Amino acid sequence: MTEAKERVDRSGVDIVLLKTFLEVARSRHFGKTADRLFITQSAVSARIKLLESTLGAVLFTRRRHDIQLTPAGRRLLPHAETIVRSWSRARAEATLDARFTVTVTVATEADLWPLLVGPWGRALRARRPDLVLDIEALPARTAFAELTAGRLDLAFVREPPRVAELACEPLAPIELILVATRPGLPAEAAIGEGYLQVAWGRRFEAAHRRHFPECATPVWRLSAGLMALDLLQAQDGAAYLPAALAAAGLGRGTLHRVADAPPLACEPYAVWNSQLADPALIAEIQPLPPAVTGPA
Repeated sequence: MTEAKERVDRSGVDIVLLKTFLEVARSRHFGKTADRLFITQSAVSARIKLLESTLGAVLFTRRRHDIQLTPAGRRLLPHAETIVRSWSRARAEATLDARFTVTVTVATEADLWPLLVGPWGRALRARRPDLVLDIEALPARTAFAELTAGRLDLAFVREPPRVAELACEPLAPIELILVATRPGLPAEAAIGEGYLQVAWGRRFEAAHRRHFPECATPVWRLSAGLMALDLLQAQDGAAYLPAALAAAGLGRGTLHRVADAPPLACEPYAVWNSQLADPALIAEIQPLPPAVTGPA
């Protein structure tokens, strides 16, 4: 085997070892890592031992049901993330066919897909057919971590980040209306028993408390409006939903707008890593309307 071939093979092995290391660091469990990577637990252990041998450092302390990163493992973690991210990005870019010039990686919270990100993606692809859009549904906390690590170009979320290196821009608010499965309900009754409280963000929560200071503790607290919509198809209740999301149910008569309930708003944000992002790319992939005054 030539020296060049050895370097190629060694690099390939190291990427696999680093990916395995990152999975163990996330799950803190060899068995869960094996399931995620579709290999045996003994293979996970062998890869970690080989990586430790290659580096000359112990990366994990191994106790029963308690796997923790050592100081060496913690120091390796950001470098491993960078190497794996760079390799994945390079491989994706290298395999693009002649029609495409770049891949844009995007995360969105699930509720924002039909309301915002889907239409944005279609408009962007129509304007820039040379782009490949790699879009994944992620919760905001995960999206922020991926942006911080440089594994994403852009994220669409319902809350602004509290991370110094992440920049954000508020987008046009999404109108939320109170809908119920029973017609003719007053707002006070709709937010009582059977009310489904959706986490639409701090702005929504503040306005909700202002309009409904006597609201009882809801027995359903949901992270997504799609969950509330699904529940309202199976049981009586009420929830604040985007008008566009509730439109089909309103049209069929399975949902009814609560007439005396004020419309509220969810204010989404576009977020990117100000330290890693290419400003020209961000300007190109973020052609969204600025925030406007919405219902409060």
